[in-house]
Amino acid sequence: MVLGAILILSLTAQISAKAVVDGNGVKTSVFLSPKFVMGPGSVVNRVYDNVDFPKGHIAIKSFDAEVVDEAGNPVPLQETYLHHWVVVRYQQKIDADIPESIGNLGLHQSKYSILPNSGVCQNDVLGQYFGLGSETRKTSTHVPDPYGIEIGNPSDISPGYEERWMLNVHAIDTREVQDKLGCTECSVSCAIKDPLSARPCALPLPI
Repeated sequence: MVLGAILILSLTAQISAKAVVDGNGVKTSVFLSPKFVMGPGSVVNRVYDNVDFPKGHIAIKSFDAEVVDEAGNPVPLQETYLHHWVVVRYQQKIDADIPESIGNLGLHQSKYSILPNSGVCQNDVLGQYFGLGSETRKTSTHVPDPYGIEIGNPSDISPGYEERWMLNVHAIDTREVQDKLGCTECSVSCAIKDPLSARPCALPLPI
């Protein structure tokens, strides 16, 4: 069976009065990551630059993600093990040309910089990121009132730069794998039972 894999990111944010959707002025939005194709026993560990994300000066209240197929249905953990997903805020030179999907952002450090959180630890020491793994997938990311994670503040962005978001997805297709536990723990190769029957699946991560 051919599947479509996508990471869905569900974002709840405090926004301006013009976009109020409930009594507290909180709006929830769903975004899809770029599609990634997988087959039984395959592993994806990919970085996507400049993913879709809300624009403007807002405060994030919660942030959740899951893998879905092309029809938007959640993919069972026993089929695609989501090792982790991480979403990071950064700023990039407006005229910089960086590929959408890249394996090593360190090659482009002169064109971008990570935007640290506004807490007590600066210079990316205990920086604030959004991300979870399979074992922590039910962990609440809700920030209680009256607080929120501020993004989109123009004073945080250096002249000539713009705010962007990058996504890292590490997923393992365990369908037809001989040793699923060993495969997900990276202790053995993800050898499949019948290589001739293996078919790819394309999956997106909704954000």
